Amino acid sequence: NTGEAIQSKLREVANAPGEEVSDVCQALKLLQEGKDINYQGASGNVDIDENGDVVGVYDVWRVEEDGKLKTVEQIKLQ
Repeated sequence: NTGEAIQSKLREVANAPGEEVSDVCQALKLLQEGKDINYQGASGNVDIDENGDVVGVYDVWRVEEDGKLKTVEQIKLQ
């Protein structure tokens, strides 16, 4: 497997359609069975556009005085 070969398939496994899966062993098993997957990494859902750029919505948090997190803004990358 070359870097180019892996790069050429990233979008196919990172984006819908396909079964959502976060365990890499399960993902590899499904791929070997010829099934489509939508891999959800450790950080959550990450989609890749046709240019290879990551797209999604990111939360900006603030820690409140009581120690709880509060979402103060959402940033959508386009």
